[in-house]
Amino acid sequence: MVNILLEGYDIDAPWLYGELKPHIRPTDRVAVVAFSFRDNRVKCAADWDRLYGKGSGTYYGGITGGFAAYGIPEEQITFLDYFRDTKKSAGEAGS
Repeated sequence: MVNILLEGYDIDAPWLYGELKPHIRPTDRVAVVAFSFRDNRVKCAADWDRLYGKGSGTYYGGITGGFAAYGIPEEQITFLDYFRDTKKSAGEAGS
């Protein structure tokens, strides 16, 4: 298991790609822990969906697209949902 903590979602940026490429493989599964947000912007599940929801979330495409540069398809990427996931379901996302 590899854990990578980023401030943004520019995981495919040229200055970072070379450093991470040896650690990220196309067969990897990714669990995105998108818990870094301002409480005044994300107060409920609908707010979280607007930012990280599959397909239409503001940051969804940028995050999944960044991993595509490493050969990881969208089907291997799971977003942990701050408002809906439980300890059990969050643990299953990494399986």
